[in-house]
Amino acid sequence: MASSPAVPDLTGAAVAFHIRHISRDGLGKHTSLYFARVWDLGLVDQGYSRARTDRHVIIKAFPSNLAGQRAFEKESNANLKIGSCSLQANAVQELLEMRSDGNWPRCFGQMRVQRESLEDTESHFEPDTGGKTGLRCLVFEHVAGLKPISRDDLTDETIAAVVEVFEELHEAGIVFNNHIDHAVYPKVALRNIYRRINGDPFVSDFQCATEAKLDQRGDKMKSDEMVGLKDYLQRMRDGKDAVDTIPREVQILLESAA
Repeated sequence: MASSPAVPDLTGAAVAFHIRHISRDGLGKHTSLYFARVWDLGLVDQGYSRARTDRHVIIKAFPSNLAGQRAFEKESNANLKIGSCSLQANAVQELLEMRSDGNWPRCFGQMRVQRESLEDTESHFEPDTGGKTGLRCLVFEHVAGLKPISRDDLTDETIAAVVEVFEELHEAGIVFNNHIDHAVYPKVALRNIYRRINGDPFVSDFQCATEAKLDQRGDKMKSDEMVGLKDYLQRMRDGKDAVDTIPREVQILLESAA
């Protein structure tokens, strides 16, 4: 039986990473994001300067708790389904070429890294130092110039473009599940949906994504997300709350938390 596709394993690849800064610290309980440089050790050995060969990436580290491991599996599976992952044979080449033109970040591979290496901004590490005890990590392209989509951005064209991105995800069998900022409820705000410099929409963070199978339940999952997305975008553009009427018991909870 053929083995299932997997995110490329970067262990042993002739590249090195240097953490520049921590973009999001999950404090060991949630995922952490690290902005890093990566360069080709082979070219450096041949005399090329590191500055001529390095690229910027995002390293996403998952905590070792059960929730973190489930999030890793969800995100890995989603990236495989939407075709954002490199093939094992091309992973390092694509990592170093860094061509960015999609509606979501490319996933170049996975590796295990010791927490100490991720928190060390003075030294560099190679993707074989984590062993079986290191944190599981995914390496993504870094896309410069992304800005969160705001209410002022929501023209008819932008809404249609965002809907089209979600249609692509649904065609690939993925329900995103991570575009609503629940922290501001009942106000309406998006999360993980951005605009590129050229205005094209861009989504990231698939750790809550769910596979929608080719059956009635899967169709309903995709339909529910699409209907909800369109309503949410329209409410955001119109300056409305997430719901027309807030139940009294919810209103009491919101007031007590204020």
